[in-house]
Amino acid sequence: GGGGGGPREEESIEVDDRDIGRIIGRGGANIRDLQDGTGCRIETPQRKADGEENSLRQVKLRGTKEQIKRCKDAISGVLMGDEPKDVLAEIDGAVLLKNVDSMSMGHLAKIKAEIEEKHAVTLDLDARSARIWAKDGNRDKAFEAKEAIEEAMEDITTVETL
Repeated sequence: GGGGGGPREEESIEVDDRDIGRIIGRGGANIRDLQDGTGCRIETPQRKADGEENSLRQVKLRGTKEQIKRCKDAISGVLMGDEPKDVLAEIDGAVLLKNVDSMSMGHLAKIKAEIEEKHAVTLDLDARSARIWAKDGNRDKAFEAKEAIEEAMEDITTVETL
């Protein structure tokens, strides 16, 4: 939302050839999320130009200074293997719970309202991760909610393994 103030700028970052695919994602999913979440345009090079020996490619970022900074932060998270939405949520102050298995996620969906109520947080559940936002922006509350969720999940996994 909002067309952040400030003039549009362009900046290039060097990305290893093998990592370009991570930025783009399956069917362009990552690059879409990154662009939507940062307001920054991302241009990836099509093919290595003839004579480009090294495997570094220039990726162009266009946007305001803030958008570009946010986009660079998000891209570094994605290159470390995280989902763009998770990285962006974290940049914005959410606390993440990652790599949740489907059984635990099913349980979390059941106790979502209770956790939100008790800890004054908002839970944003995805396929394999949960993003926890404190309603008043106090991350400590989000961390407490995360601990409560982890304990609740430990309970189900112990029950299942008995």
